[in-house]
Amino acid sequence: MNGFIDYFTAPLLVFSIIMCVTPGPNNMMLAASGANFGYRKTLPHVLGILVGMNLLFLGAASGMATLLLAVPALHWGLKIVGTLYLLYFAVKIALLRPSGASEDSLDRTAGKPLSFITAALFQFMNPKGLVICISTLGIFTAPGPDYIPSVASVMLTFSAVCICTAGIWTGMGSALKRLMTRPRFHRIFNASLATLTAGTVLMLLF
Repeated sequence: MNGFIDYFTAPLLVFSIIMCVTPGPNNMMLAASGANFGYRKTLPHVLGILVGMNLLFLGAASGMATLLLAVPALHWGLKIVGTLYLLYFAVKIALLRPSGASEDSLDRTAGKPLSFITAALFQFMNPKGLVICISTLGIFTAPGPDYIPSVASVMLTFSAVCICTAGIWTGMGSALKRLMTRPRFHRIFNASLATLTAGTVLMLLF
């Protein structure tokens, strides 16, 4: 059996970067959290995504994808729950209120960033995450005795890329944090991200 490093390829790396860096529910929420709460307080959200995605990969690799295909009601149940959660979070983003420049005052008036547990659990309702896991395992894993090391290679590659791209989206939002003390900019920015987050509902439905 070859080591998992043998399955690390340039196509896998490129595919991982494209899948992780493009806009989706996670990236929209990270940008909003970075802008409203700052980079440091969004780190549990980032780590939750990382852990949740790896659990999703393990679930898909061990047969969850087959279960979703075999039980359509379960698949639609996840879609409905994910849709409601995204709409709820979009409303929360839109209603965040501007406050002073300090992170402490912002936390007291505008709520709290997503927790580690909530971010991890959301990955099982994230349509983009489900597509990534199922398609990646179908394309980049090897059959037979080499299946486990090839899955490990996919998970390690995506983990490395995910932590970098999540940091980029959080950093972009955090870079705008100074402007968030301006009420007009704050309203426009949060309304825009709320609209984009709600728009990802289309991914869930179609």
